[in-house]
Formats: sequence, C-alpha cells, structure tokens
Amino acid sequence: AFPSANGNGRLRLISNSKTNNSIIRADTGGTIEITGITVTQGPGGLIVADGGTIDLVSSQTINGGVLRAINGGTIVKPTSGNISLNDVSLQGDLEVLPAAGVIYNSTAFDCQGTITLNDTNSTSNSFIQFNANTVIAGGGTIFLGGDGPLELRASVIVDGDIDDDGGADITLSALSASGADDADTRVVTVDDGDDGASIEATLIGLIVRDGVSRGDGGGIHVAAGDALTMRDGAVRDNRTDRFNGGGVYGGEGARLSFENVSIADNAAEGAFDSGGGLRLERFGALTLVDSRVTGNSATLEGGGLSIHQDVA
Repeated sequence: AFPSANGNGRLRLISNSKTNNSIIRADTGGTIEITGITVTQGPGGLIVADGGTIDLVSSQTINGGVLRAINGGTIVKPTSGNISLNDVSLQGDLEVLPAAGVIYNSTAFDCQGTITLNDTNSTSNSFIQFNANTVIAGGGTIFLGGDGPLELRASVIVDGDIDDDGGADITLSALSASGADDADTRVVTVDDGDDGASIEATLIGLIVRDGVSRGDGGGIHVAAGDALTMRDGAVRDNRTDRFNGGGVYGGEGARLSFENVSIADNAAEGAFDSGGGLRLERFGALTLVDSRVTGNSATLEGGGLSIHQDVA
C-alpha cells in the first residue's frame, strides 16, 4: 500500500502512472494529493479519506476499485481539470469546485454517495458527463448546485432503476444539498455539439428536479436534431425564467419520447415563455405513452405542452 497521510501531513502522488492493489489512505488531518496521473486499482484497491482529505488536483484518471470517504473525510476535485472515472465505486461524497468536471466512461456507476457541483457563484461551470451507456446503482444523489448540468454528449443510456421494478431510484437535483433553495442550473443537457450529427440519449429510472434555467429547458434541454427517450421517471419542480420549456425543451428537429413518466409542477415564468411542462420546436417529434402532464404553468401559452405546428 502507499503510505498514509496523517496529522498535518500531505502525500503527493505525481508523475507516471500508479498501481494500487491495497489502500491509499488520508487519516484525520492528513491529505493525499493525486496530481495529473492515472491510478489503476486492482480488485482490492481503495482510495479512502478516513477523516482526512483526498485532493484530486489537475486532471487525473482512476481505473477500478473504490473511492471512499468515512469518518468525516472529504474527497475534493479542486478548480480546473477533470477527473475521469472508469469502473469506480463511489462510496462517499465528492465535491467538485468551479471549472472542474467529472467524466464517467464506463457502463456501470456504483454511486452510493453524493456528488455536489459547487459553482453557484462562479462564472466557470463545473460538470458531470457520461460517455457510455451507464447503469447507475447505489441509490445516491447528484446535486448539481450551480451552473453545470449533467451533460450527455453521446448516444448513452443512463439507468437509475436499481431494482428493475419500473420505478425511479436515482435523483438528479439542481440544488446544492437536500432542503436548499439555491438552484441556478438546468439539470440535463442532451447535445453532441455538432449541428450536422445526431445523438440519442436514454434516461431510465431517474427523477429530474429543481432545475432553474435562463435558457430554454429548466429541467432537460435537448438540442436541435438530437433525441431523448425517458422511461419510468419524473421531471418535476423545474422552471425557466426567460425562455421556453420549464420542464423539457426540444429544439428544432428534436425527437422526444416518454413512457411512464410524470411531467409535473414545472413552470415557464418569463413574460413571453411557453410550455410549462414541455416545449417542442418545429420539425420535432413527440411520443407520450402512459405518461402524465399535470400541474405545470406558463406565462404566455401551453401551461402543460407547447408544440410547434410542424411537429409529428
């Protein structure tokens, strides 16, 4: 195992790749700093903030094993740089500071803790991004807490129905913590960034809530030409205060499909906003199966749904 950091000590892991088949531990008062490297963990590999701090400086990759916080320990991704996680089990809270990001590249994400994107007062977004068809397990919560939505930039499946009972087991919230009133971000964006291409994202067993956006789509924004399928979940308590689609927004040519989904209590609150529950632009397509659109509101038109006339 690597030596532990304890007391006021700081252990820095820098340069070259590292292999961990045992424990990297930050004891009370100590800090383990992992800077700009790749750490590959074996089946017993564990990086643990045991009362201390795991400081993920610059950009790094962790492959396999467990990332854990216990006994008041903290795991922090400081400003700038991204952490890439591949087949890692998160068993504790991960705080992501402004201008930093979490990129998950594997098909299974065991999220037993809370991921908090802490950039409410920053002009530089922090973010979390999934680049693979990902099944989320563990019953954790992702608090976005700032200006950085969950970004889906490829044709991915994010599955939060842990027990396969057709219910939603994972919550994606724009708040910084349970009970807070500080949302300042949309929750999910589906956009590959290429106007000439198209992606198809699927959300299963997820509750998307508490989003606040000054652009289109308070809860979910699907860019022009892209597609979203959502099953066994909910989009609720989201709002936009300047544009359209308090709950969901689909751009020109976007394809939206909802099955067993509740779109409820969302609002488009700006003076000329439409589609409290959902707004879909021209040349798009909308499918609703066993879904409910209730309790939504809009200032201009379409409290529940606002659909352009050229929609299939």
